[in-house]
Formats: sequence, structure tokens, C-alpha cells
Amino acid sequence: FSFCFNLSYFEGSLYLNTFVNVVIEFVTYAVSGYLVKFGRRNLLLICFQICIGFAILACFPILLISPSYQKLISYINKTMICLAFNTIYIYTAEVVPTNARMLSLCICNAGSKIFCLFSPQFGTLVVKNPLFYRVIEIVVNVFCFVGTLFLPETIYTDLPDSVGDVREQEKYCIIRN
Repeated sequence: FSFCFNLSYFEGSLYLNTFVNVVIEFVTYAVSGYLVKFGRRNLLLICFQICIGFAILACFPILLISPSYQKLISYINKTMICLAFNTIYIYTAEVVPTNARMLSLCICNAGSKIFCLFSPQFGTLVVKNPLFYRVIEIVVNVFCFVGTLFLPETIYTDLPDSVGDVREQEKYCIIRN
């Protein structure tokens, strides 16, 4: 999430960059509620695959020297990360029992804030040393992708009311514990 904060560091108008950030987030919030109808885990996997693919694409030497390509790829990845983050909020209500839902949302929010401490450095890094920034982005997205493989698909299932219901959802995981 912190990779998306400082896209205003790119060349061009600070106001236009900020406006594009706001438009991306607004559209993503509006669209994410509809897209989760196709599956929560599947949507997360697709988002992380797109982020990894474009981050790898951005590491090619011809694209590293062009700030406009780096900016475009950063906007695409920002869209995917915002979509994944909104899906996680919807997904939490379906994976975690009611009595532990608040704690799980707090952990998710706190985990995203750890990287937010580094967001000013990421904003500078994407402009000054895009290769190092993209390597960090690839590593984080690969960890997110692998972690998503452990989650069950919850579409068309009942919400869990107890820990036993959560254990029942494990049969819908790609990788089981």
C-alpha cells in the first residue's frame, strides 16, 4: 500500500499527479465491490500477478531510463494494489469468524502501516533508482501472491460463525496447512 502513496514524485504537475491518484482510488473503490463477485481469492491472485508482471517489465533497461513508462507502470500497479486492498477488506468478513473480525482488520491495517513508514523513501526511490524500487516491489508482491494461495475461496459459501466453520473453509484452499 505504501508503494502507492508518493506517485506525486514523478515529473509533471504535482496537482495532476495527485488528481490521477485520487481518480484511480475512486474508480477502484467503485469497481472492487463488483469484481469480487467473480471470486475473492482469484481477484487477489490476478491483482498480484499483474503487479509482478508489470514490475518485471519495468526492470527492462529500455524502460528504466524513461520516467513516463515508470510512471505508467506505477499507476497500473497502484490500481492493482488498491483493488487488492479493498478486496482484503471484503474478504476478511468472509474468512474470519464474527468474534475475531475486528482484530483481523486491525492486524491487516497495522501491517500496511509498517511499510507506510518508508513511503517517502519509496517515492524518492522510484524516481532516483527505479530498478531497486521495482525489485522491492516484486519481492513484496511475490510474498503476497504466495500468501494468497493459503486462503480459501469464499464465493458462494456461508460466513463463518465459529472457528470450526473456519476449519471447514480450509478444503477450499489451493495450498492446505
